[in-house]
Amino acid sequence: PPASPPPGLYQEHAATIANWLGGGVLSSYCYNSTYELSSSQFPSSAFHSNCDSYSSSLTIMRLSNGKVIGGYVTVPWKNTGGDTYSRAPGSFLFSITNDYKHSLINDNSAVAMLGSPNYGPTFGGGHDLTIGPAGSDMRTGYCRLGLSYSCREGYSGTACDNDFCGSSTRNPSWQVEELEVWVDMTYPQPSLPPPSLSPLSPPMLPPSPPSPSPPPPTPSPPPPPSPPP
Repeated sequence: PPASPPPGLYQEHAATIANWLGGGVLSSYCYNSTYELSSSQFPSSAFHSNCDSYSSSLTIMRLSNGKVIGGYVTVPWKNTGGDTYSRAPGSFLFSITNDYKHSLINDNSAVAMLGSPNYGPTFGGGHDLTIGPAGSDMRTGYCRLGLSYSCREGYSGTACDNDFCGSSTRNPSWQVEELEVWVDMTYPQPSLPPPSLSPLSPPMLPPSPPSPSPPPPTPSPPPPPSPPP
């Protein structure tokens, strides 16, 4: 990836995403549609060749209907051949537009993500969200939320899909306008204030010797005797 990523979707929403990642910050990307604009298509093969080697990744995209959505997976996109579903505990979808994290309905789901050379980033077994399905380019996709990942509106169906991606069909009216896949997550330590410098203590001096005790008072002489009468 380029050493200095240009400003993009992730940087714009990094603070919100960090809350969903438990403070995690992603430092580089393996796929950025900005660098594919000279091509008439965005093949999923470019995504896989650049991103499959990473142990986890975050996908974020802006759709032509204005919605900004994405997902995070805790396992590599690499597949062992064919269409391979995988467990990915801790994975989730998200909507920046709705400020909402869509968690897995069952964290041990066997169909949390699909690793396939014929698909781009694909989440869930229905699919809850897929980009570049069945060999199409990475501008296309659809969502059918509520199968593997939880809904914000309802449990599944039209209301849930419209709320998330704006369409409840395999042939939606939207296209992907921007898409980034980010990797290399770290958990930066919070910056601590510098230690306060207290003034130096004066050097320890030996104790002073005790002062001599004053002499006892001199007793007063007795009064003279009285004269006889």
